[in-house]
Amino acid sequence: MRKRTVIVGVVSAFLLLEITLSFVFLVTRGSFLASRVLENKIEAILGEPGISVKIDKEDKPLFTQNEVIHPYLGYVRAPKNSMDIGYVNFAQLSDAVQEEKFTVGIFGGSFAFFVATRAEDVLREQIALQQGLSKEDIVIVPIAMGGYKQPQQLMSFIYFLLMQSRFDIIVNIDGFNESVMIYENEKHKRPAAIYPHRWYERIHATPAYSNSQMLQGEIIYVQHKRMERAQWLREMPLRYSSSIVFAFHVLDAIDRAQLRRARLQKHETSDDTLLPGMMGPSNAALGFSENEEEALAQIWYRSTVLMHTIAQAFDIPYVHILQPNQYIEGTKPIGNKERSIAMNETQVFVPHLRRIYPMLQQRGAELRENNIHFYDATRVFATAKKPLYADTCCHLSDEGYEMFVPFIIQSIGDAMR
Repeated sequence: MRKRTVIVGVVSAFLLLEITLSFVFLVTRGSFLASRVLENKIEAILGEPGISVKIDKEDKPLFTQNEVIHPYLGYVRAPKNSMDIGYVNFAQLSDAVQEEKFTVGIFGGSFAFFVATRAEDVLREQIALQQGLSKEDIVIVPIAMGGYKQPQQLMSFIYFLLMQSRFDIIVNIDGFNESVMIYENEKHKRPAAIYPHRWYERIHATPAYSNSQMLQGEIIYVQHKRMERAQWLREMPLRYSSSIVFAFHVLDAIDRAQLRRARLQKHETSDDTLLPGMMGPSNAALGFSENEEEALAQIWYRSTVLMHTIAQAFDIPYVHILQPNQYIEGTKPIGNKERSIAMNETQVFVPHLRRIYPMLQQRGAELRENNIHFYDATRVFATAKKPLYADTCCHLSDEGYEMFVPFIIQSIGDAMR
């Protein structure tokens, strides 16, 4: 009997609550039916902007998780352990110092890196022949990384000297990255010309921005939680219960309060407060031309002068090579096959490259006048009809890199006379 009384009491209380809440909905929401009140609420939730989160493939950072920000070099490959400094073959450099092998440091971006790795055997053989040594006595160390541009080569050189690294000669192969990297994708904000490639995006990993990202993640999570709860209830018979709909409103009110708090905090840590550190000072503030393209050429030139000066102080021959590129008109015969693989005139960087390269060539002539070993390799493939370029950027096939080696050997020989 008592059990039945309890059940009747609970049911009666529930029915009373249902009736009461139905009148509340009628007064506050304009409808006696809980399902209609719920449907209006669900439509409001699902119709809110910002619920759907799409990441455009082109908006993803070019760099990957195996690169980390470095305090002096901009970024390096993610070290695997405490003895790894983020460069390929660094262990060989340490061994070369102890074994007194002939050590060649190759500086630059990905083009230089591939010269040092894909053409390593040919390069070692040719240098050994030139220096009167065995191939086993030659060590090629690529102190180069995709996207590197001056002054990163300069900073890398200083960094390695600080670690008491020894070089018999260093070869810096660059020019392309210096000309195009900040124009690579106009959808991304451009930092100061002297800053590393995609610095604006890389610096997002700093604590201040990480906090902003966490808040954005919280916002997205709560939004999706609201949406999933609304969609779940929409499909359940419980949607006709005023009590359940009321509980739904209470939970949603709590979520909305959490959203307001997170959005307010995110606004207080907006990117705008971080922009000076993320974008860097103006070119003029750093003593460079206000014209961005001229500033890039100036940075490249001054970095080269400093690399030469420092190398000279350590009695290390310095060779600087301006790399070839398929977009520099008249520097290589481009047939239909190679054109389909290696040419895309619509890329945003192409006009900048064609304007800046002549500036680098002019500055290169000044370097030679100042007894700096600069060599212009833009026409190294001027008579090569076979396809050598491997993509629409700047890279060569393995055969192309091997064909480039004689130019490097000739430049080394000239610099070491």
